[in-house]
Amino acid sequence: MKAVKLISKFVITGLILISVSGCVPTAKYKELQRENQTANRAREEAMEQKQNLELQLQLWQSKFNQIDNLRKVDQDRVITLKEAISQQDAIIKRLSEQIGESFLPPELNSALQEWAISTGSDLVTFDEKTGVVKFKSDLTFAPGSDTVSDNARAALEKFSQIMSEDTAGTFDIIVAGHTDDIPIKKPETRAKHPTNWHLSAHRAISVENILSTSGIAETRLSVAGFGEFRPAEPNAPGKKGNEKNRRVEIYIVPSGNVKVAK
Repeated sequence: MKAVKLISKFVITGLILISVSGCVPTAKYKELQRENQTANRAREEAMEQKQNLELQLQLWQSKFNQIDNLRKVDQDRVITLKEAISQQDAIIKRLSEQIGESFLPPELNSALQEWAISTGSDLVTFDEKTGVVKFKSDLTFAPGSDTVSDNARAALEKFSQIMSEDTAGTFDIIVAGHTDDIPIKKPETRAKHPTNWHLSAHRAISVENILSTSGIAETRLSVAGFGEFRPAEPNAPGKKGNEKNRRVEIYIVPSGNVKVAK
């Protein structure tokens, strides 16, 4: 239960947030590293406990099947075994809910968590349960621009290194751009990006280009632009926007999830 409490605390604390706009203080970074390592160890212990329980459950289930098939034991023993199986099922279900298992391999998940901490929470968030990395556009691009800032580029290059490892080889990447609902007004900006839809797509392509030139195979990459039409939060009245809607999302998905028409 101690491991589970540690995990719960880690999950409640929130998504691993990271900032590129400024350096994380050394003491705070080390503290976050220790908390992350402690939570990872606790999670591993809980997963090991879960695996042991699952193995025990399999043994009991096999034994029950033998008993049920041969019908050579009395009804009381059958009832006892059924109760034991039911209890183990309940424990495994509870552990699964508390662990909050990521669909990513533990090594890849841990590497992305470390990357997120070392980068800083003002620029990026990483959700291990969904495999989504979010870059905040206000710190990734200048207003109305699709040129990636130096800090964001460095973070993307490190992300590419992690996603080029063998542990990430079975995953593809989708880069999706989003904007708020503030219309593009400057003539020089509209000449390059006529609408928010264009701007969101062009920003996604800029991020994809960095990932590609940093070592990720182009066959694993795809892009999308959603403009203002999929806000994370409501925009302010009168087309005043919301900075949380200005973002680029990187989805880590199992290979083959993106279907291409032939």
